[in-house]
Amino acid sequence: MFTDENVVPLAPRAQEINSPREAEISASVHDLTARQRLEKSQQWLAMIVESTSEAILAQSLEGKIVSWNPAAECLFGFASAAAIGNPVSILFSANQSEITQSFIERIARGEYLHAHEVECVRRDGRRIFVAFTVSPIKNKNGAMMGASLIARDITERKRAENHLQHLALHDGLTGLPNRILFRERVSQAITEARRHGHQVAVLFIDLDHFKDINDSLGHQIGDRLLQITATRLRRCLREGDGVARVGGDEFVVSLSALTDSNDATLIAGKILETLREPFRVGRDELSISGSIGIGLYPSDGQDVETLLHAADMAMYHAKKTGRRNCQLTPIAPVSAAMSTDHHCKEFLSPKNSSHLTAAASTHWRQSANDLGFVPGINFTEYFNKERNND
Repeated sequence: MFTDENVVPLAPRAQEINSPREAEISASVHDLTARQRLEKSQQWLAMIVESTSEAILAQSLEGKIVSWNPAAECLFGFASAAAIGNPVSILFSANQSEITQSFIERIARGEYLHAHEVECVRRDGRRIFVAFTVSPIKNKNGAMMGASLIARDITERKRAENHLQHLALHDGLTGLPNRILFRERVSQAITEARRHGHQVAVLFIDLDHFKDINDSLGHQIGDRLLQITATRLRRCLREGDGVARVGGDEFVVSLSALTDSNDATLIAGKILETLREPFRVGRDELSISGSIGIGLYPSDGQDVETLLHAADMAMYHAKKTGRRNCQLTPIAPVSAAMSTDHHCKEFLSPKNSSHLTAAASTHWRQSANDLGFVPGINFTEYFNKERNND
């Protein structure tokens, strides 16, 4: 018996009973409260999915899209009719096919994924970055039926991250890689060279008398001159080579996969020529030159730091020999009695028929009648002194 305070909806069921006596009717009632609550809960869930700002979709075991909410339409640009029934792969960038395939396979295996970042492509072709949270969908028996994917647009965040990473690894004035990124790339080039028996060259380039231009014409003119220099250096290089700015008027170039060290001097000569061409900055036409030092792997060093140091020393040797030239790394003397063997190559300037020293190395051999060892010259101390006097 129910009181007014305990009223529940009932579903009557009537059944006529055939009886020889007077007709009898049997009735039973069922409590609908639990079922109605479940239906209402499902309605609320559907409304949440339809109203949320998070893109929510579901895919079948075959990888086909079976559910697609309005936020997914807004994010990816596909209407429900265009998305449902198509493979989920239509959302992903073809440029990352291996990453995308791995992601789809993990979904198919029923893995839980949280904030998995993937590059996607909207229907209009615009690329976006999306973080997916993936959960397998299972039936009452625990069998996997598909997967739900909650997608969040992280494009702006990725752009900000990429911008910060670019700033950390590039020169703000010229856009060239900085010393950190240059070291990383040269290290990779050395690893490849070691594997294939090639050579790597590092060219250290210093603009002659740049400080005079900067001081007399102002930093704005000097900055523009550096930007033009960066552009010219890029044009001198082969595909796979690199250039970086590592100081005020100092640049470094990496030449990878060399089979002949003469290739480095050829490119150095090309750089010297392009630096000799007049620089037009605003209304001014400026003339400048460069001094270049070359460090070679493996003869001058087995690692990045040693090569940079060797090229730096060779560059200051170029400055001491009159600037506007290029020098290979000199080797320090090791005894008092020594003979010298000089090897130089010169390149004829096609414009003014002047000779440019493109390579010079000095090899020292200890004399057979050497009477004793004499400490070698401290080249680091010597070139640091020359740097301060330049």
